[in-house]
Amino acid sequence: MDVAGLSQSPDRPEVVTESVSSFVKALSVRLSKRCTDDSNEILNFRNILFDDIEQKSEKLDLTHRIFTLKAATGLGKTLASMNFALRLRRRI
Repeated sequence: MDVAGLSQSPDRPEVVTESVSSFVKALSVRLSKRCTDDSNEILNFRNILFDDIEQKSEKLDLTHRIFTLKAATGLGKTLASMNFALRLRRRI
C-alpha cells in the first residue's frame, strides 16, 4: 500500500464460492452430450476428481498451509484447484 500510495485498502469484489462448481457442472452436462465412450470415461474421471477434492475441502485441517494436487493431464486440475481455493477462502 505504501508503494501504491494508498491510504486504505482497495475494495475487494465479492467472489461467489459456488461459481467454479456451477461452471464445471454445466460444462460436464454439455460435454456428456457429445462424448464418445473413450471421452466419456475421461469425463467420469474428471467428475470423480472434482467431487473428491470438493468434499475434502470441507473436512480439511486448517492448520496446514501447503496443499498439492497430482493428477493426469486433462483431468481438470486448474478448475478443481480454483474451486478448492474458493471453498478454503470461505472457511478461513
